[in-house]
Amino acid sequence: MKRWHYGVIAVLLVAASSVGFADEADASKRHRLTDEQARVAVSVSKLGPAQERFRKCVALRESNNNPKARNPRSSAQGTYQFLDSQWRHGLAHDVTKALREGGANVKGLRKALRYTPIRKWDPLAQDVAFAVVLNANGKWSGAKHWRLAGHTCNRLVKW
Repeated sequence: MKRWHYGVIAVLLVAASSVGFADEADASKRHRLTDEQARVAVSVSKLGPAQERFRKCVALRESNNNPKARNPRSSAQGTYQFLDSQWRHGLAHDVTKALREGGANVKGLRKALRYTPIRKWDPLAQDVAFAVVLNANGKWSGAKHWRLAGHTCNRLVKW
């Protein structure tokens, strides 16, 4: 390969990477909840006292309450360390469904969440995701997703 080819390839790689950063920045702006969606998210994500204690315990254990947390050994992300590679699309659907049922206009939100890593979701959207998963098939049915042998959070669950 001639020397000038390397220069052209380098310029193309830099251009491609800068476009990627712009797309990522745009995606992170699109995931923000509107005021109306945030109001509904707060009511949708409200849990009873026992489930709220469990939520706080899980958030502290999984991410130290950091919605931007990222596990370096897996695709787990966000406050509750959902596996981004397996959960993002389904959670985007479930979160927007819960918000819509709560009365919020969710036009475009599902698509924005689907294309945004969970760690970049609005923290309220992550809270809604936790509440939806925790009670997906009845109260406490999803607690098994955060079960860790011998951990104090397990004692808070109504198995």
